[in-house]
Amino acid sequence: MRTLIPLLLTALFACDMTPPTVEGRDIDDAVAMGKLKTVCKGLEMKDDEVRRYAASRLEEVTDPDAAACVCEWAVDDQGRWDEAILKGLTGSERDDMVGCFVSVLDDPTAERSLELVVALSDTRAPSVSPKFQALAKDTSRDSALRARALAYFQGNTDAATLELLRGLLTDDGDATVRAAAAEALVGQKGDDERAALLAAAKGDADGVVRAAALKAVKRAGGEEADAMVCDAMMNDDSPAVRTAAILSLKGTRREPIVACLKDRAFAEEEDDGVRESLLKVLESSPTDAAAAVLCDAIPFFVKTYVDKQHPTDMTGADIITAQNDRDWERSYECVQKALRSRGAYTCKGSQYVGAWFRELGGEAYVPKCPGDEDLGGGGEVSFE
Repeated sequence: MRTLIPLLLTALFACDMTPPTVEGRDIDDAVAMGKLKTVCKGLEMKDDEVRRYAASRLEEVTDPDAAACVCEWAVDDQGRWDEAILKGLTGSERDDMVGCFVSVLDDPTAERSLELVVALSDTRAPSVSPKFQALAKDTSRDSALRARALAYFQGNTDAATLELLRGLLTDDGDATVRAAAAEALVGQKGDDERAALLAAAKGDADGVVRAAALKAVKRAGGEEADAMVCDAMMNDDSPAVRTAAILSLKGTRREPIVACLKDRAFAEEEDDGVRESLLKVLESSPTDAAAAVLCDAIPFFVKTYVDKQHPTDMTGADIITAQNDRDWERSYECVQKALRSRGAYTCKGSQYVGAWFRELGGEAYVPKCPGDEDLGGGGEVSFE
């Protein structure tokens, strides 16, 4: 009997006695002791972090029971998937676990499908790619869902995937999907991909698609891309395309491109967002030529865009601030030159230039304009 008791105790403690609740340290201890049921218990807990951690530890276990446990709790009877468990599988290549979540996308009525696509994009299970390709091609599915599935393929060089992206960019009837296909092709330099992007940038009927394709073309580089970007920023009828063209030149050092930006700065632009992007890009360029554009264009901006509002209350009109931020040492000279055009400015324009010149240490008359009654100061106003 005495020899039997130790044997019974050993057997008892060797059993995986599943506790009613577990925490992170319990999961670690269970993994170390090979108590799989205790680790699985973590997937039942209400605490998201406990479920996530349990899934991450089970992902390391090759025993098929680990995968069965994950799949048991991954999706409930109503098809609702557990976000915390899927987060625990981030970066996983295990189809026997991730695949249980992938199958949810077979149901067009599944809840939170878009969020599921986003979460699955953080895994590397083999079943994800074909499922996302099928989603992207399925015209009955939601545009945002199809587009998000395409984002998974950016940087992918697989021939079949590239063929899919080119086909969707060229022929899909949904502009959101075509734009997503263009974005997924960013960085691709193959002749077929370049041809598809060039065609979309030049001829797609939707400005959002043209803008996305233009961005991809610019990333690929080349003189043809430069010419297309310059033409788009000057002539495209979509503000989104003009903005995308300008923003693709951020930080540029190349003289021909700065010359193109100069042409844009001295051509009237009705969209304030495009003008704001132009000021930011000129400010970002480290070249003297870009700084000179900001300086020389002050009178044009004030004459063209400043009417009854002060530029600081507008978008895309505060060119002196942009110039000062870019090249403050020349600000006095630039604003002084702008003062010579005072006669062509509106009252608010004269206020703007005059107040800036005072701020820079000069002397200038700053008129009081209609609507400034609350500012006081008699016949002139100071914005210092």
